[in-house]
Amino acid sequence: MHCSCSPFPWWSLLLLATAAATCPLLGVTDAPTKAYLAPIVFHGRLVALARRGPAQQATFLVDKVFKSPQPLAKSVVVEFAYRKNSSKCRGAPYTEGELQLASRYVVFAARRRQHRSKMIAVAQPEPYSKRKAVSRVLCANCAKAPSIRGLNDVKVDIFSKLKLKCRISGNPPPKVVWFKNGLKLKADGRIKLRSKRRYSHLIINRVSLDDAGHYKCIAKNVLGNATAFANVIAATTTTESPFWQLRKDPCPRRNFCLNGGVCIYFAVVKEYACECADGYGGQRCETKVISTLSIDFQGE
Repeated sequence: MHCSCSPFPWWSLLLLATAAATCPLLGVTDAPTKAYLAPIVFHGRLVALARRGPAQQATFLVDKVFKSPQPLAKSVVVEFAYRKNSSKCRGAPYTEGELQLASRYVVFAARRRQHRSKMIAVAQPEPYSKRKAVSRVLCANCAKAPSIRGLNDVKVDIFSKLKLKCRISGNPPPKVVWFKNGLKLKADGRIKLRSKRRYSHLIINRVSLDDAGHYKCIAKNVLGNATAFANVIAATTTTESPFWQLRKDPCPRRNFCLNGGVCIYFAVVKEYACECADGYGGQRCETKVISTLSIDFQGE
């Protein structure tokens, strides 16, 4: 598992000296990751919107500062871009009607030059309701690289259901991807991928022999990634009991087998079996077996 533990590894990119810097957070969609990477994070009330050429300027009254290398003014101007430019960053893209006056937002920004009150948005703002998710990742020593546990090798019968489960931890909450034999798995009618904050499930209905292989669960966040592996064996069901292929141990139960039967114990699967004397059958040799030969003879 690889972990990069510097407090704010992208600050060198995000402390924008001019409006011509790159926009590294435009592809980030979750609030905790935006908060971890942005140099300035605050929540405040939107009090004014003004179009300035290719930019939209939004004025916020700051309610609470989550993170900033320098104190913020009570009122700050954050610039958004009307048009996205692949090589220049003029602020996170703005869509008409996206911001509503008098509403509260969590804002992710960086300073423009040395202005204390003028900033550029480095990511789309989040609703005020996301403030707790932001505070959980910005508290002291709260950010953590991913870790995984709980994934084990498994043997499953064909036509049955396969369930693999990864228990996930990390902050920001990691995103999980599943692979089989090096190929990324996608959900379809038979394969289901279910992820929540603390675990991820891979479920395959009606297992076939083709589902056997090497499975991998990868959890990633901005601090690093973690990987867990499991080998899946798909077994065919035969009329012959699979217990006869296992090691036989002394039977710990006396008198388990009846009518002179010999008890056999398979410790691996914790199962009992009986080798019955001639003329008897059943799980414990409790049934008297009538010879089919004598029945056939009598019927002639």
